[in-house]
Amino acid sequence: MAEQAGWVFVYGTLKRGEANHGRVAPFVREVREGRVPGTLIDLGGYPGWVDGSATVEGELLWLEPLGPALAALDELEGFFGEGDPRNEYVRVRVGVRTAGGVIDAWAYRLALEPPDAPTVPGGRWPAD
Repeated sequence: MAEQAGWVFVYGTLKRGEANHGRVAPFVREVREGRVPGTLIDLGGYPGWVDGSATVEGELLWLEPLGPALAALDELEGFFGEGDPRNEYVRVRVGVRTAGGVIDAWAYRLALEPPDAPTVPGGRWPAD
């Protein structure tokens, strides 16, 4: 049976107050601050999360209903399915560190890291 609700970690334009938050806002039931290991890179108008030794800061969103929310996010993030060569991002499970402990969540990781993309200082989008 499919999950009816669940956590999704966002770190860029899907955060509250950012350009694409409206896409996910109808599904948001709760928001927490969180962070994951990795590096945030600047792709121009939005960031990408890649492997790295730093920390990426973001928001953990409790979404309901989860299925339609993930479908909307997949479309926005250019995720066509596991292993699809067209993917700009891949949807992965990740442990998100919060003030209350680690929470398992979905997140979108950049499929291919551009070789010349600058990192986002401090791992927080937008850069301060």
